Amino acid sequence: MDQVSPLPSNGTVFFDPRDPTRSLRISYHHEQAVFVLSQWRGSDCLATFQLPADDVPRLVYALTQSLAGQAISTRLDDTA
Repeated sequence: MDQVSPLPSNGTVFFDPRDPTRSLRISYHHEQAVFVLSQWRGSDCLATFQLPADDVPRLVYALTQSLAGQAISTRLDDTA
């Protein structure tokens, strides 16, 4: 069986609230200028995705726009 590699010091882990054995690891690899997003279940890596550092602002924008839209919708619901 493959050995699980430790998360680099320049990364983070998010746990799935539906199942604590599922997680998303994010690490930055300076030499390739990519963020690696890897999906885990326990000690098994299920998938990886390399996000070029140049695309990170677009990802952050998409996430913040979704949150902003939710906040506006919530405020509109509160005033109705």
